[in-house]
Amino acid sequence: MVPGTTLTRHILEGQKAHPGATGEFSALLTQVALAGKRISFELSRAGILGETGLTGATNIHGEKVKELDQISNDIFVDSFKYLDLVSLVVSEEMNMAAALQGPSRTGKYNLYIDPLDGSSNIGVNGGVGSIFSIHKILDGPRGGAEKSLLQKGSAQVTAGYIMYGPSTLMVLACYDGVHVFTLDTGIGEFILTQEKVAIPKKGKILSVNACNHAKWEPGMKAFLDFTEGRDPKKKESFSSRYSGTFVTDFHRVLLEGGVFMYPGDFGNPQGKLRLLYEVAPMAFVCERAGGRATTGRERILDILPTDIHQHAPAILGSPDNVEQVLSFLK
Repeated sequence: MVPGTTLTRHILEGQKAHPGATGEFSALLTQVALAGKRISFELSRAGILGETGLTGATNIHGEKVKELDQISNDIFVDSFKYLDLVSLVVSEEMNMAAALQGPSRTGKYNLYIDPLDGSSNIGVNGGVGSIFSIHKILDGPRGGAEKSLLQKGSAQVTAGYIMYGPSTLMVLACYDGVHVFTLDTGIGEFILTQEKVAIPKKGKILSVNACNHAKWEPGMKAFLDFTEGRDPKKKESFSSRYSGTFVTDFHRVLLEGGVFMYPGDFGNPQGKLRLLYEVAPMAFVCERAGGRATTGRERILDILPTDIHQHAPAILGSPDNVEQVLSFLK
């Protein structure tokens, strides 16, 4: 890793390594980074401007929309509006996919976003993030922007997340692995700070909302009992870390090892996380870093969606830890 390598330089060097590259991928990632910078700036002054409240609207999932949810969504859409590469945007904050180019649909890609993951933490100045995924529009009988919206996660061109905390980080999963870029606010550029991140084979972090324990299936309950020492066969200890923001909770697991879980329960058999713009992108990052990502029944990236707002259970993390969970579910 060359010290001081910017995201732009990293992208361009990757482009040179592929003689057939058109520069489209580079342009897409540049706009994702731009959206992240703009959202980071908005978050830094949200408290002063009084932008931490609710809009009064409710999204398709029945969740109350915060002002910063809407602001972040608008920033992403605006960042791609004048780039003729994206046809449709699917977002947690929009009931339907938004067409960026009107009826022409000339873009080659569709964009999927959770513009502000963990926005319930805004009022307490907690960590939040943005999740993004890019799919290429298919050709042939299944082709076209609309028909291409429902693809397996394994077909993602790239995916990642931006985490807004003490530093703003952009975590990017692409053909050559998972890389972490840190925003240098002095020059307004993302700088490569970790290259080809590999998730530990096994770790001690357990990230799950244990308060839902009573509503889980028996195997999931048994795994939690095991991690908390209620199982007499327990031979190892875990550390519980859960903030309620998917991005920040998974990022700790990515770096330190362990497992993040948001399983289904009796009230929500498919869990509460959305497949296309939350679960699948994070599963893509997890697998590119050497981890495993499953619903408990099947590999997440093998799921063929039937709806743009479809939900899916999520168990992601170090391969050995995920296998531990699966052994209890079996």
